[in-house]
Amino acid sequence: MIPDIQNNFLRRAALVFTVVAIIVALGPLHLINAVLGWVEDEFDVNLRAVWRGKVKRNVK
Repeated sequence: MIPDIQNNFLRRAALVFTVVAIIVALGPLHLINAVLGWVEDEFDVNLRAVWRGKVKRNVK
């Protein structure tokens, strides 16, 4: 689709906006993944197992 644009300025603008949109979309996902990884390391917990409900609890 971008090669169909004849105007060089608009073609470059479309390319820049595409790259910026990808970064804006993936940035928060990377941040969330980093925070969840930090929580797993800091508190020594497996969040995937907790989410599935497969955690054995210490019952007194």
